[in-house]
Amino acid sequence: ECPFYLPLIVFRVVVWSCTYGVSGASSPAFGIYGLLLVALGDLKGGAEFAEFATGLMERSSDKSEFASTNLVVAMVTGNISPVANCVKPYMLGYQVGMEKGDNFYGVLNMAQMLLTSLLVGGP
Repeated sequence: ECPFYLPLIVFRVVVWSCTYGVSGASSPAFGIYGLLLVALGDLKGGAEFAEFATGLMERSSDKSEFASTNLVVAMVTGNISPVANCVKPYMLGYQVGMEKGDNFYGVLNMAQMLLTSLLVGGP
């Protein structure tokens, strides 16, 4: 049941962010919205939303959502450019996540980095 709510929740956060302004949940929401667009076949639109999420994340002084946003943006990047380009962003997401105490998304970034490295035949 829960996976069916993800697009609805993400869309609601995106609409609220456009209506009332951005918050800490905005950058991951825009990144997930981009990932949903990529899953539906809109690679250009997905890339634009991922780029927007990255911009929000970089401009924010609060880096608490960095690891979660970075994870989603790297997943979008893997669909629009060579998969090997995702290894460094996943590693950065791991490092920042662990520094900020976001162990869950830090470890998810590390797992994705290891799987991506295995896929592309890297070290």
